[in-house]
Amino acid sequence: MKRYICRILSLLVLASLLWPASLRGQEVTDRLPTYHALELGLGRIGYTLEKNIAPDLSVGFSIGVNSSFHFNYDQQTIRDGVSERRTTRSDFGLSLAPALELDATWYYNLLRRQAAGYNVAGNTANYITLRVSPITMANLVATSGYNRHAYSSALVAWGARRRLGSSLMYHYQIGLSAGYIYPNRYYQSQWYYAPAISVGIGYIL
Repeated sequence: MKRYICRILSLLVLASLLWPASLRGQEVTDRLPTYHALELGLGRIGYTLEKNIAPDLSVGFSIGVNSSFHFNYDQQTIRDGVSERRTTRSDFGLSLAPALELDATWYYNLLRRQAAGYNVAGNTANYITLRVSPITMANLVATSGYNRHAYSSALVAWGARRRLGSSLMYHYQIGLSAGYIYPNRYYQSQWYYAPAISVGIGYIL
């Protein structure tokens, strides 16, 4: 399974790099400006930078804070042989962790949108992206109920980015992530695979 996912990721990266823009039916002489934005998404806030290395291909990074929380509510009935009483217990937990991600993104319909007269500043187009998190320390700051651990991960996803006025944008994406959890006293070393869905808004700097 790991071997097939690695092959798929490699093919997507090679296709993006080796398929020049001139063969995609459009010609653009200038690259778009570097994209800077503050982004807020599901469980994440951070800063993103993208540098266009071709008219519709960018590389970049994002740095931010990932968060998660849980809330448990439980009712129990306790019997002592003669009477019974009902107790209620609630528990809330919050976890924060810094995160660094590196990515390569192909905006496959950006040139067509630009030719149609759309404002594509900020790389507002549909895209395929490969994103890698070299190492993340999960639950670095956390309440009870969370165990600290480190992991590395990679994500391949399809998504879209659109503008909301002159300075705001929104995005949504869906993909597949794979990662490796490093062993510690709470976890054994293990690989994991999971679907990944993301939506968010951003302020373009």
